[in-house]
Amino acid sequence: MNVSMKHVKLLIKLDFLSSHWKELMEKTGQTFDMNAETFTLQNIFAMELHRFQDKIGEIVNCAIKELAIEKVDFSLRLLVLCFSLVCSLIFDPGHLLSMY
Repeated sequence: MNVSMKHVKLLIKLDFLSSHWKELMEKTGQTFDMNAETFTLQNIFAMELHRFQDKIGEIVNCAIKELAIEKVDFSLRLLVLCFSLVCSLIFDPGHLLSMY
């Protein structure tokens, strides 16, 4: 049970997308309302998620990888933007200055 609670904490901490929660419901056969007002710790215990440690672990690992990819994607987009701005300043400084 301890392992699955760690996974559930990660699910919540990672701000799981609704698709991850839906996948959790599909793989475990458990259904629950994701409404913040009704989604309580008591409901989590009632789902007996400790029986699905491996499945939950897979979902958590995929979510962590997706989050890492999103961070890399954001970093690359930011790098491209900075590179574009630097190139604009080098090759056409008047263009950028005229925008402001």
